[in-house]
Amino acid sequence: MLADVALRNTSIPSSVDVAMLRIVELDGDVYFYRTPMPDRKEGANVVRFTVGSFIFFLKIDRRRNGSTLPAECWLRGRTIGAFVTGDAELTEEGRMHRQLSSSAPSRRFFTEMRARKARRP
Repeated sequence: MLADVALRNTSIPSSVDVAMLRIVELDGDVYFYRTPMPDRKEGANVVRFTVGSFIFFLKIDRRRNGSTLPAECWLRGRTIGAFVTGDAELTEEGRMHRQLSSSAPSRRFFTEMRARKARRP
């Protein structure tokens, strides 16, 4: 179904809905990217993926939206969207980000990137 929408220009089924959660840490945004993966939220099938500091929940079945996210976060039928902000440590993505960013290779990489940026005119 999603492949048809993305690759064959078919219309989006009425069962599809999407919600966003912005994750933050004490020192700012979490910039994290995660490929789409199947998940289940309160019995509803979703595809979960992360871009930048947003976790997207793409609901792909007809079951009702759960109460994990407020109703105004779900975008189907709306022209203006809303999202909630949550503590990164409370999400799987936030915990993965913290673990990956604290590894020695990542710390060296980001230290070098900051140094390069500081040397620019």
